[in-house]
Amino acid sequence: MGSEVNMETKVIQEFLEQWSIDSSVYTDLKNRTVDICKAAICKGNVKGIVHGRIKEPDSLKAKLHARQKVRGRPYEDLKDIRKDIVDLAGVRIAINYPLQKDTVGDIIRESFDVVETRNIFDTDDNMKATSPCSTDPTQGSPQWGVYSGTFPGYCADHYRVHLKRKDIPQGVMWYGGLIEIQVVSKLRDAWATAGHDTIYKNLSLASETERYILNGLSMIIWLGECFSNQLYESRENNEPFQDFHELAIYLRRWMKDMAHWKSEELGEVSLLWQLLKIMEMNIPNTLHDSLKTMDFSQHERGGYQTLAREYEPLQMTIVDYVMDRIVGSPSGEARIASRLQAGQHEATYKVRVLVDSLVFLDQLSISHYRWVKFMMNTDDQEIWNDRAQNIRWLVTDEPRQVVDDHEALSLKGCQRIESLWSYFETHPWRPVKLVFGLSRLEVVKTRHADWPRLTAAVKGI
Repeated sequence: MGSEVNMETKVIQEFLEQWSIDSSVYTDLKNRTVDICKAAICKGNVKGIVHGRIKEPDSLKAKLHARQKVRGRPYEDLKDIRKDIVDLAGVRIAINYPLQKDTVGDIIRESFDVVETRNIFDTDDNMKATSPCSTDPTQGSPQWGVYSGTFPGYCADHYRVHLKRKDIPQGVMWYGGLIEIQVVSKLRDAWATAGHDTIYKNLSLASETERYILNGLSMIIWLGECFSNQLYESRENNEPFQDFHELAIYLRRWMKDMAHWKSEELGEVSLLWQLLKIMEMNIPNTLHDSLKTMDFSQHERGGYQTLAREYEPLQMTIVDYVMDRIVGSPSGEARIASRLQAGQHEATYKVRVLVDSLVFLDQLSISHYRWVKFMMNTDDQEIWNDRAQNIRWLVTDEPRQVVDDHEALSLKGCQRIESLWSYFETHPWRPVKLVFGLSRLEVVKTRHADWPRLTAAVKGI
């Protein structure tokens, strides 16, 4: 009998001895994960706290024996244990507003290699709480399995992740173990701590009275989370996007929830952010109302696919579509028309718009030859040469002096500008229409009147 016990505990004992060495490795990994999470949620404008821990030897020992007992068979080797224990290193992100859980999930998927996701909501169809996790100790922590009440208990999203290779600290030995990141609201985190201490650590001592009290606390926390979410929605829907990262998070969530898109590729959100500020639409409520009027359906005759065909051979992005619809709307056209009536020197404005448009076009994701061919839009060599001559004129001294020094254009210069302006204004290719509209609204790809980039753009025309 003694030899059987030794066989059952041999691998566990070996793992615990090795843990005295390995724990420093997992401490490094935990600290690195905490740093990544803190930086990422700050960038994503998520309010919350991040803390981490590694398994203490006594806690780990108890957990290993409990898991092995439920498994019904001894651990075969150290690798078997590492595969089974998913939270040797753990990080918890406690957020102010529960509604930001999905945002944090997106941040985690961008920042780590996610192996598994578990959404834990401690309730059944009748709103009666059961165990927050399975009572099977192989399923991770926490495993209380005894809490039962009217209101939810432990509610969190668990992500089992690996650090991306670039984020593994230099010189650290990596065993392929998982790091568990838990995302929970601050209020529910407080309840979980109380419940963990009362129930998980004292299974035999938790009385009905204590469970009743926990249920009462859960009710208060549930109400608190409801009010927190209302406060968050009120603020978020009426507060401007602070940067294009915030806008990207909002747009990605909107496309997923409202338009049912699976792709997370949006396009150049920084350009859309510029446009929204210029159009006085840089508020979630306002953008939401505009997005609702757009047809994001994927069927062939839908608005999105119809417009996408006008962008070929370019691959139209979600941001392209949204900007196109805004620029082409009555309010967009009115805003464009007002630009020349805002007291600007007309020649300066037009030269700058033409320069910005050409720089924009040169940044398209197709070859220089192809965008030039589509932009010129003619096989007539005489017309091509005339347009090319006008475009090449933009890199001479005269237009630069008009923009930089507000000097007057020559008669020939005025004729060139009006010819180019008319050409861009009536161009049939949709990307040119969008680029020209954005430039007229003073949305820029790099910076206004980027002469060095213009020189590169017109080379070969």
